[in-house]
Amino acid sequence: MIPMGTVMAVCMLLGAMGIAMVPILPRVLVIALGSLLLAAGLWNAVWYGLQHFNAFWGQMAFWSGIAMLVSSFVCFRLNRPGFMDKVKPLLPVLALLLLGFGGYYGWTIYNL
Repeated sequence: MIPMGTVMAVCMLLGAMGIAMVPILPRVLVIALGSLLLAAGLWNAVWYGLQHFNAFWGQMAFWSGIAMLVSSFVCFRLNRPGFMDKVKPLLPVLALLLLGFGGYYGWTIYNL
């Protein structure tokens, strides 16, 4: 069985790559990416993060889940007129957040 931390790390790293390439991806892939980030973000932030918020990994899950939820919101709203112009400066920030969280998850799991 694959540990959930590994699944979350992969989702965050895929999200970071996808958010960085959102302007050039086809709409179908952007919606698929948004769906993946929404599901992973809800699980991380709402299910695990809030239940274990007193622990370090609960807080990591909560904040990385929030980053995934914001990224999914961006993916779902891209077809709105003028929205891309507003969020273009935010895309590198979201990509770096997801890359940082995913890298930390992956590094920690690798060292276990």
